[in-house]
Amino acid sequence: KKTDGDVPVKKEEPVDAPEDAVDERDEDVVYTIGDRITFDDQYALTIVSVKETEERNEFSEKEVEQVLLIEYLYENLRSEDEIYISDMEFKLVDEGGNMMDTYPVDSGFSPVYTPMGAKTLASFAVGTTEKSSKIEVHYYDNFFSSQSDCVFSLPVGSEAEVNLSGALPEYENTYSVGETIEITTEDGVYTVTIDSVEKTTERNEYEAKKPEAVYKIAYSYANVSMEEPVYISEYSFTLIDEQGNTGYVYPNFSDEYPSETIKGAKSNAVMFFGTH
Repeated sequence: KKTDGDVPVKKEEPVDAPEDAVDERDEDVVYTIGDRITFDDQYALTIVSVKETEERNEFSEKEVEQVLLIEYLYENLRSEDEIYISDMEFKLVDEGGNMMDTYPVDSGFSPVYTPMGAKTLASFAVGTTEKSSKIEVHYYDNFFSSQSDCVFSLPVGSEAEVNLSGALPEYENTYSVGETIEITTEDGVYTVTIDSVEKTTERNEYEAKKPEAVYKIAYSYANVSMEEPVYISEYSFTLIDEQGNTGYVYPNFSDEYPSETIKGAKSNAVMFFGTH
């Protein structure tokens, strides 16, 4: 039985950082591509690459000189709370001193909530006002803070090797295929079951991402006593691969979609995840 908000208890073995890691951020140091900075031994952040793209959004009214793709890796080392780092935690300045804003093109991988022991590769796109060979990036551990926690000077076109090797984290209260989890909330009870998991060779020809593997996961859920309908989609889950990387929702076709499920009813659905 699993109560609402009671995430699986994580084993708290120490997570060893690579030898080239920066143990803690230094306010006087400006970091660059590939520098791995840890924050209170709870999580680590590395900016992996800054690349220019010729892609433009024909519906955007933003006038930009360049569109840059920023790729970064964050790792949950010991935090009980899931780590989530998006473009909202960054402020960027182009080479002419102009603030940069996000730009609406497909940038690659979206951030996901990352539990202890896992890591996430994510990216976002920004536009420059002036042509820039390097940009300045400020990272804020606290979104509401007026003072950044570290600063990066990033050459445009630079890229570091991404280390996606690792191990699958171990969690207590772990369930298997076919086992039903009962979740009790203040508003009632519902259940969730992973019914099957299979690797599929099916690919979406219109999808830019090229996953190493795609998994088709069938699941079901039942509204036992919730007055409000229960709706559980693929965005209610985080997939972690054998190397400890979070996966991402992959747009394969299925005619088994989740539905809002009223009290006393149940639903079956299928979701697809890609992995690195």
